[in-house]
Amino acid sequence: MSLNVSLPPELESRVRAHVASGMFGSASEVIREALRLFEAYHLSSTLPARKWLISLETGVQSQTTKRVW
Repeated sequence: MSLNVSLPPELESRVRAHVASGMFGSASEVIREALRLFEAYHLSSTLPARKWLISLETGVQSQTTKRVW
């Protein structure tokens, strides 16, 4: 798949600098790595909230199925 993305001059310069440093073989590699890191950051920042919601749902379910004699 091919996708063209417009970047402001500052970001384009930074992408080119990473390629020129030899750290990446192409601009596409820089963007792929940036996207991977963004997704990992996003997942790690939302994970505690997800765990809290799951534990809340589990607690509510256990309370509604518990019999009181």
